[in-house]
Amino acid sequence: MSKITDGPSEAQILSAVLAGTATTKYKGVMRPVLSRIPEPYVAEIDAMAKLADKSRSAMVVHLLAVALEEVRRASNPATIKRIDAEAKLTAKALADFAADREAGEA
Repeated sequence: MSKITDGPSEAQILSAVLAGTATTKYKGVMRPVLSRIPEPYVAEIDAMAKLADKSRSAMVVHLLAVALEEVRRASNPATIKRIDAEAKLTAKALADFAADREAGEA
């Protein structure tokens, strides 16, 4: 699940979206996920979403992409290998359970 690229990082992409110099849209399979988020984070996420003219959900997807990329960057190869193995198992389980899968955009 590692991604090798010479292009801009997820953080750089999000920064450009917030600055109004780029646009993005994710199209693919999505799952609804319920999460409790501290109010100060919600306020900041909503502010970023407003600046980028995106929904809160779309902004959370952007922020998750940045966070996941950063964690991978900061992790050692053994940890990344363990994450990839667990993610592969989870992806299979999710594919086997299609009840709440939906095509979507963020």
